[in-house]
Amino acid sequence: QQQQQQQQQQQQQQASSLQPCQAAPTPRPHPQAFFISPPPQSPQTSRIWKVFTDLAQVRRHLSHIAFCFVSARDDADIIWMGEHIRDFDLRAPHINQFPHESCVTAKNLLAECAAAMYGRGLPWLPDSFTLPHHLPELVLHIQALQASLGRTPTFILKPWSSSRSRGHVLARSLDVILMTSCKTFGPKLACHYIEWPLLLRGRKWDLRLYVAVRSLSPFTVFVSRQFYARLANLPYLDAPLHETQAHFTVSKYDGVDQDFCPAHLVREQLDAEYGNGTWEIAWPRICATLADTFRILARRAPDGAFAQGRCRAVYGVDLMLAACRDWQTPQQQARMQCGANGAVASVDPQPVLLEVNFSPDFSSVSRFYPNFVNSLFTTLFCDGGRPGGGHIDGGRGARGGSQRDGVLEGDMEGTGDAAG
Repeated sequence: QQQQQQQQQQQQQQASSLQPCQAAPTPRPHPQAFFISPPPQSPQTSRIWKVFTDLAQVRRHLSHIAFCFVSARDDADIIWMGEHIRDFDLRAPHINQFPHESCVTAKNLLAECAAAMYGRGLPWLPDSFTLPHHLPELVLHIQALQASLGRTPTFILKPWSSSRSRGHVLARSLDVILMTSCKTFGPKLACHYIEWPLLLRGRKWDLRLYVAVRSLSPFTVFVSRQFYARLANLPYLDAPLHETQAHFTVSKYDGVDQDFCPAHLVREQLDAEYGNGTWEIAWPRICATLADTFRILARRAPDGAFAQGRCRAVYGVDLMLAACRDWQTPQQQARMQCGANGAVASVDPQPVLLEVNFSPDFSSVSRFYPNFVNSLFTTLFCDGGRPGGGHIDGGRGARGGSQRDGVLEGDMEGTGDAAG
């Protein structure tokens, strides 16, 4: 006890010489947190991590006793930046970015790297064509679909490097696709559109998930159970393509009010609309999708200190649930029939990755889970976040494979719930 008291006094003396995050005591973690083991208490904190950041939301929400802010980069243990770091030779021990992370955060590179690693026709990633480079292949693909379906399926065209649905175009005509592929509109990625998603309250929705990458070698990636859904403002069924408030799920940044749904309500409403157990089917598939996605980064990132813990980052991942696993095949598209309420007759939820975002916004998730940023930082940097309590659903990737290859290590809850 005397040794513990001496250690606490030393920590307090060290913290008093630094700029504190906040004077408030450590908030009690939300029961659905990043932790894979019981949340660390103050005496377990073996050091004070000095954080340099340019993000106001990190300064506002990070209040854990294990972290303090410094005003100079050279004094920092952790550099957590909202702008892209170009020079990875910084003296800081830890950086919140990985070299070559654009292989997952840039839409065109994600599509090309996934195709190179796994092939095309993935159930968890829309078939995509980089325009204008792959325009001839896209035209041949559309013509083949027209021959088998008797119609042109819907495509969504996205700028390579935009987010929040900015510059997105929905097209059900080859003429429109050709027109938007010209230089005037800039380079785009043409993707299969999810025409039969699972709906909530008759509206389209997507999930914003948060993935924390602690190491790529060994592959140590966490997914938080603190997430939320964003709902479109208008009913989806029979909505024309130009009705963006029915097709797009992100309108908050345009000044338009929209509904958000925290994790527990997503689970409850999904089971209520599609039958008990729907979420239990979807969640392991979501984890497998995320495992396959970030193995792309592990393949591309350099070996050495960058992959072995010096770089530790969090990404905002947007995905949607399609109504069935083979939603992209012409045979399934021909069979799909929507009911009067917009739900499909048979549901086999398939997660579909939309995009991966660097330096994601924490404002919405922090409204639902005020301790989210604390959980994030302790998972990435403190002993309480060290993997040690099981794997997510056996750790298989979306395409199967060995248990170790696809592991997303750790159960994100500190309440003793089963992993996955």
